[in-house]
Amino acid sequence: MNHVRSQERVQTNLLMLKMVDRGAEKYCRLLEEQGIIAGLIGDDRVRLVFYKEIGARRLRRWCG
Repeated sequence: MNHVRSQERVQTNLLMLKMVDRGAEKYCRLLEEQGIIAGLIGDDRVRLVFYKEIGARRLRRWCG
């Protein structure tokens, strides 16, 4: 997470990440290796969608 900045305020299950010092495509591949599917939006943005069934315990496990 050192390579991303999240949007200012999140009010939905969508999270858009702006890549600071790493290409978005490379970051999506790294996430996929961990079993996380992320959407590529341009060269420097990644889109994540969270679902109600995914709880805090699973998020901590996946995100460290």
